[in-house]
Amino acid sequence: MSDEERKRYWNDDYVRYWQQRVQEANRSTADSKIVAKDSTVPPDRLYADLIQTLKISSGSRVLEIGCGFGRTIPIIFAITHQIDAIDISEAMIHMARKNCGHLSGVSFYVGEAENLPFSAERFEQVICFGVFDALYQREALLEINRVLVPKGRALIMGKNDHYFADDDKAFVAEVNARAKGHPNYFTDIPALIANLHLFRFAVLHQRFYLRRGDTAQNRFISEKPARFYEYALTLEKRASASAKAKKLSFSSPVSKTFSEKQGA
Repeated sequence: MSDEERKRYWNDDYVRYWQQRVQEANRSTADSKIVAKDSTVPPDRLYADLIQTLKISSGSRVLEIGCGFGRTIPIIFAITHQIDAIDISEAMIHMARKNCGHLSGVSFYVGEAENLPFSAERFEQVICFGVFDALYQREALLEINRVLVPKGRALIMGKNDHYFADDDKAFVAEVNARAKGHPNYFTDIPALIANLHLFRFAVLHQRFYLRRGDTAQNRFISEKPARFYEYALTLEKRASASAKAKKLSFSSPVSKTFSEKQGA
């Protein structure tokens, strides 16, 4: 998918669709009525729980990548009033301004995670909640490192490329996303974790959600299993990224599970 195609996708019907999905999730239902035979998406309470791992203080400057229509900005604003919110979608930023523009200290930007319009070492925390799996992950991680101060923290959340073969909801979601052109990148988590030292990050906190739907219900384990569907990692920057990190590859638009099932 080209950059222009990606921008068009996020600016079209996805805005209304995602609002409906989030509203549904916050009603505490387990199964979606919007998407047949699927689970609901993660609710706001999951975000509020994960954000605690970032140790945001009242004086922190925070960047939210992929802020969408601003549903999580009030949660951050309750802790610190220094927030920069960015999204690739002009339509999303328009909605975020409408929903959160009254909050003093929040600035909105249209831009890409892989080319952030901010100076180096600007932020104490960077949040990439439910967005990392739609990004060019190597480039995004390099940018997150660049804009973080030393010892700054980042929260990333995405999809693992090797989920259970009998996780039918995960498989259908992957197939359907590809069919409608949804940007979808699965992370080879063993490869990423093994090479995080080249990005000069250390893992401070990790959660692994075994099956599709577990994230919305906040069901997770802390020790990395052989197979799982989603993950949340809280990272700490130790130094600027190594030049070797720019050559690494640890994500793919097609999961290992899909390839295995097609070859079976």
